[in-house]
Amino acid sequence: MDTESQVIVAAAVSNLQPDNSHLVPMLEQTRENAEALPVIALNDAGYWKVENANYADTHGIDLHVSTRSNRHATDPPQPMPSHLHPRPAHPPRALCS
Repeated sequence: MDTESQVIVAAAVSNLQPDNSHLVPMLEQTRENAEALPVIALNDAGYWKVENANYADTHGIDLHVSTRSNRHATDPPQPMPSHLHPRPAHPPRALCS
């Protein structure tokens, strides 16, 4: 979704697992539909894999993916280790530039 216009820029339905194999095709569909890759991509833990992080890094996408699934946890979530996300934080901005 483009945060400025609130328009969904890519969508798909699949019954194939795992979800992590669908991230790059969604980013590519975003590029085709919006004529740009997203600046930021937010995803749940099902989309985490190193290849997705490498793709995002190569294409300048600020990728945010939970690295663990903890639906009904009693412990509060722990911050991501800094070595996994070395870029400094920045204020929110549009998903596509």
